[in-house]
Amino acid sequence: MNYYIFPIIVVLGSIGNILAYLVFTRTKFRKVSSVRYLAAIAVTDTGFLWTFFLTNLQLYYQKPLLTYVGVCQLVMFLNYGFTFLSIWYMVALVVDRFIALYFPLKKPSMCTVFRAKLVI
Repeated sequence: MNYYIFPIIVVLGSIGNILAYLVFTRTKFRKVSSVRYLAAIAVTDTGFLWTFFLTNLQLYYQKPLLTYVGVCQLVMFLNYGFTFLSIWYMVALVVDRFIALYFPLKKPSMCTVFRAKLVI
């Protein structure tokens, strides 16, 4: 069952994240600081999906990709890196929203697109 479902989840998740990224970066939403964090989360989640898929190739499909020198280390580094970045982008998004809700007068000076780009 996982033989078919896992690739479907990876493909559909990637399509959803790519569409979300395009909406967040190509429309009027790109001028909102919190949307920059959502776009970054979409990118890191797509990276996580594909690196997780690579780690499970050997388990489900008996493809010995991760037995080569350096490949396993690189894939696992990227997997943990995407997870780490996704979590911290979510924290930055929550802080951005917290400032917007509890300090609305400071929002224009603190929650800027430029600062969001610096954080990302």
